[in-house]
Amino acid sequence: MEESLIDVYYKNFLDNKRKYIYFNSECYNTNYIDKQSDSLLMFLLDKNIKKNERVVVLLPRGIDLLVSIVAVIKAGATYVPVDVNITQDDLDYIIEDSGATYVILSSTESRYVFSENINVIREEHLLFKYDKTCKIGFTYKNLKYNRDINSIAYIIYTSGTSGHPKGVMVGDQNIISTMKACCRRLELDNEKFLIKSNKAFDFSIFELLVIFFSGNSVFILPEGDERDPQKVLDYIIENEITTLTYVPTGFSYFLDYIERNDKSQRCDKVHKILLGGEKVDKSLVLQANSVFPQAEIWNLYGPTEATFCSSMFKIEDPDYITIGTALEGEKLEIRDSNGKTCDILITGEIVILGTGISKGYTKNKLNRNKFVFNSEFSEYKTGDLGYIDNYGNIVIVGRNDDEIKRNGYRISINSLEESIREEFPKLLFKLMFFDKNNYSREICLFYIVQSAISKNDILSKLSQRLPSYMLPNKYISLNSFPLKNSGKIDNNKLKKIFEENFLDVSTITKQLELNMDSLALIWKKVLGISQLNYNDSFFAIGGTSLNVVELTLEIEESLNFIISTSDVYENDTIESQFLFISQKISNQSIQRKITHNNETEICRFNIYDLETKNTDIKLSGEGTFQEITDLMNYKFFQNKKRDVLTFSIPIKCENERFDELFLNLIQKQFVFRTLFYYDQNNHNFYAKLHPVESIQININSLEEYLYADQKLIIGENLERLKKNLEKTSISERMVIFSLFRLKENDFIINLAIDHMVSDFSTSRIIKKYFNSTYIVNESSNIFEYYNLNNNKDINEQRFKLLLNNIEYKRYNNSLKNFFKEYPQYYPAETSIIFSKPII
Repeated sequence: MEESLIDVYYKNFLDNKRKYIYFNSECYNTNYIDKQSDSLLMFLLDKNIKKNERVVVLLPRGIDLLVSIVAVIKAGATYVPVDVNITQDDLDYIIEDSGATYVILSSTESRYVFSENINVIREEHLLFKYDKTCKIGFTYKNLKYNRDINSIAYIIYTSGTSGHPKGVMVGDQNIISTMKACCRRLELDNEKFLIKSNKAFDFSIFELLVIFFSGNSVFILPEGDERDPQKVLDYIIENEITTLTYVPTGFSYFLDYIERNDKSQRCDKVHKILLGGEKVDKSLVLQANSVFPQAEIWNLYGPTEATFCSSMFKIEDPDYITIGTALEGEKLEIRDSNGKTCDILITGEIVILGTGISKGYTKNKLNRNKFVFNSEFSEYKTGDLGYIDNYGNIVIVGRNDDEIKRNGYRISINSLEESIREEFPKLLFKLMFFDKNNYSREICLFYIVQSAISKNDILSKLSQRLPSYMLPNKYISLNSFPLKNSGKIDNNKLKKIFEENFLDVSTITKQLELNMDSLALIWKKVLGISQLNYNDSFFAIGGTSLNVVELTLEIEESLNFIISTSDVYENDTIESQFLFISQKISNQSIQRKITHNNETEICRFNIYDLETKNTDIKLSGEGTFQEITDLMNYKFFQNKKRDVLTFSIPIKCENERFDELFLNLIQKQFVFRTLFYYDQNNHNFYAKLHPVESIQININSLEEYLYADQKLIIGENLERLKKNLEKTSISERMVIFSLFRLKENDFIINLAIDHMVSDFSTSRIIKKYFNSTYIVNESSNIFEYYNLNNNKDINEQRFKLLLNNIEYKRYNNSLKNFFKEYPQYYPAETSIIFSKPII
């Protein structure tokens, strides 16, 4: 009996009690996903969503992503996944090409603009916004899901062969057949899966939907953490992950990291590693066997057009690697140029037949050269060349066109050239691919020098048009192309020019001295280049996310300093990286006394949390200044635009104790009594701290205001604070408070704080401080205030501990309870007050 995805959902997903979903240390069962998805479904039905309508999902990995997918399936609609970092142009193209009429995205996402005909659904709609009945008459019990066996499950955009990706329509029957066959062949049951793939990539479909088809639990890695091998490793170990999926390139870098840090013995729970998207070679298998000796290694083969997997092979001998045999319901044939089946050991094109063949491209004109649709078995011509060996397994030997795989993505050199010509019709250029190693391919753009076009112009234009994986990462300008006698471009001479320009600097001396020249050597080794500037961005000169991992390993080995991948993203030039590393190593500032000039002293400049033991600014008495660190200076000059964070904190306090409350805060937080001096001769900032006894404390002296006006809207005030701070110079103020009295002893503190203060944890400590002080009045009825009076087991001492160790969830609950008591102060939906509490 043929099934739709909704049939599989109810048969396998809800009925299996062993399935759990883990995200951010929280565990969710399938019933939670079901109820949450029903809530979103009610919202979609209220918007009159129709069968097979396309829904673009622009959410990061997380529970909300899974809930959204299930809701789209229930609605009979089609899931269209896109990368959270997609460009506006690419998003517009996908929306137009897919015919999408709905977009689901984060409540904080503000980078994109949508036309009026697009229904934009924000993340907050994923919460229970409806009661058990909806205004259109449906209830959770009588919902009818509009889905059948001919429905289109998802449209995924493959990297394809053009400047624009190709949309591939995968039906319910395609994904059901493929997933069931994979689960049977791999014997997947009671596994712990790690979900970490980019959701615009095929493997994400497998990771997200595997829980639909077998008794497995899934663990969702937070968005962005996949770029940091240490975070991935920690997640694997902490959650005892048993099954991993990887593109070979990324897996190679991950193995390098584990080996260099000698942590392989801690990954003994992993017993299945699924590789796909690129060729797997002997060296990778040997390395994997060394790091994960207990694990099976599987090579999965199948293009997006054939629902991501058509065959697989369990690699037991590193000297014998194939793509194996077809999955159940599939058939792989080798055909010659005339379409006839080839004999064993004869090379031809791999053609896939069977139930996994998708419904084709969104653009029908692309189908005729690749697909053959018929009632029995549809076909897809892969363009891959291979042969059947003596054991019946298929061996891939190459391509029959100009496509290559780069980091798991397909790229066509002809289509890339066409995109460049459209942007620069007068540019004379030549594109070439070079293998840096087994799992790294360089795309080099050779071009003839023109005064009107620079390398930066080319990079800027192409970055706006093409996804990052298609961009050239090497650029060489020439006065003229080397030619053969025939007049054609001499590719061999271009290769020599490439080798001369991008030298192998892998022989750099280990244990280098820390300076910018040493960092430059390391960068040259990682990027394979011979020239760079200290202010070049790592990514502008060819660096990729995989290069970032390699860079962290090289810095650790050569400089004996551990730098995280996130540190590299935040400090992406040699200069900023040097300052960052120097600051971390020394953790000391240059001490210097300067003459106090009252005319150049500027007003309170709150920038740094000095509650920690090791500080860069030390209290030195009246009139003495200290030079702040180079890193601080760098951050000041880089901060071209103020970024202000805002939040509100409800507190309880007796009126006469406010002076005590703020005095304690100022004693603990040096930033509130810091002045700065700017030396225009050497362009440095210097810090001066007033001793506590020199401060006269009262509410107004710190520019806080006590409002008794009940009509003043808190949200409007918070917006006003934000705008006022944005208009103020960073040399004048970094923090602004407003204080509201709601009734006796009940107050709200509004806080606007510059992100540079927050970067150094001041906002977190201020937040913690108020959380621990809004019970200063022992007689206050705190249990009633937080709606905890029904829990008699919590004594006051225990409750204080809860407040002092408040968590996101508890803090959010306290806010909800607060606004139940004071609904007139609840902010409008557009307010930024409670988007993300600052902890």
